[in-house]
Amino acid sequence: MTAHIPYLPAEIHRIIAEYVHREDLPSYRLVNRQLCDMATEELFSTIVFHYSTASIDRLKRLGWNARLRGQVKNIFWDVNQWSVGNVRDFHEWEQYFTQIAQLDRWRNANYDSSGYTQLSQNRREWEAYLDRVADERKARVDRDSLQVLERFYNLHSIHIVNGDLFLAHRGLQKVAEDCPNASFGPVVFRRGFETYSLRNMPGIETLLIPEEYCKSSLKELTLNTVHFKCFAPLTSSNFDNLSSLDITIFPRTFRDRYLDTQWVVLMIKGFRRFLASSTRLECLRIDLNHEKAEPNSYDVVLSIDQVFDNKHTWSTLRTLSLCHFSATPDTLLSFLGRHSSTLKDLRLHNISWIVDNGDERGEPEQRFYAPSASVRHCAWPRVLQEMRKSLSLDHATVTGKLGENRHMRGWRLHEKDDELAAAVSDYLVRGGQCPLTADNADFDPESDTDSKREGSAA
Repeated sequence: MTAHIPYLPAEIHRIIAEYVHREDLPSYRLVNRQLCDMATEELFSTIVFHYSTASIDRLKRLGWNARLRGQVKNIFWDVNQWSVGNVRDFHEWEQYFTQIAQLDRWRNANYDSSGYTQLSQNRREWEAYLDRVADERKARVDRDSLQVLERFYNLHSIHIVNGDLFLAHRGLQKVAEDCPNASFGPVVFRRGFETYSLRNMPGIETLLIPEEYCKSSLKELTLNTVHFKCFAPLTSSNFDNLSSLDITIFPRTFRDRYLDTQWVVLMIKGFRRFLASSTRLECLRIDLNHEKAEPNSYDVVLSIDQVFDNKHTWSTLRTLSLCHFSATPDTLLSFLGRHSSTLKDLRLHNISWIVDNGDERGEPEQRFYAPSASVRHCAWPRVLQEMRKSLSLDHATVTGKLGENRHMRGWRLHEKDDELAAAVSDYLVRGGQCPLTADNADFDPESDTDSKREGSAA
């Protein structure tokens, strides 16, 4: 029978290995020595670990294996925690899940909270929780264990992630990324049950550990989802070789004590220092993640001039993605203009102008309160035209809300199957006529009629 099996060159087997399911790779290694090497490379090129003694022990054994440690190129660090609330005894355990059930019923009268009720009365689950938290605490305290990371000399990228995760083909992916609390499956107590709790946000160690042990080889760093408090203690940072940086900020950063002016100043200064320290960036993505904080809000947390120094430039930046920022037309154009010689891929999502009570040209009430706030009073068409002139892009994506002012909200560009979003993106690459007009703008209901009439007449 084997005589009828066609011969496949090694190059084809190498491509096939990339698509073999992770659970089948050990069997793939048993075929022959050549396939063993290919499957080993694929099996260990991406590894996942979290805060538990067993997970870190596996990481240490891999780091001390002379043959395998060189295969590791990507690490996913799952920073979800078991610990929830101030749960110190079984009575508080019951109260915790009873309150969650009440909150969900308040949000949805038809919600079946029996899963939380069963969990609150499950003493075996409570005892398992105590063991898990104790093990997690032990793993977190033993920070020196992560020194093993410096043994992965071919390490290319680290992804520090939390949230509702699942094992993907390789690495981890988020569950229900757009609406993390929308899953209506059976209630299962798991690590990361309080994903969006301030007390369970990744700490400063998520920045210090990669810098201390991996900076020499590290090319890509993903921080998803981190709190601005991680950056407050930073006096300096050194990621000289980093070429790709992807940061998603915790959606409720400026709450509680973090609303204090001193905290805000420290966090923003630390964040700016962190960004400026990565001098060789070719790809930068920052998502302020404000959409998940207030789904019905049009406010944006931080502005471009707060996040980026007005003189700083990355001389090799080719790909830029900004999500949920505010700006002024001048600060946005200035920032993009400083990178016009290298920038080839631009992605903007939910960018709104900073709302003030007027502009420097006088007549402060006219721009924002007159019922005839037409397109000719808006900056986005002009800004897109300036971007088209100054940038030479190979690819552009503009989605979400292009916010204007109080009377005319701007333009909404949906990500999927949206002709306007496609037209704006195409305009930035190929030129033509700016697609933003009064007819496709999102006017405030009170000024809709007057604005469209004046915009059409103009």
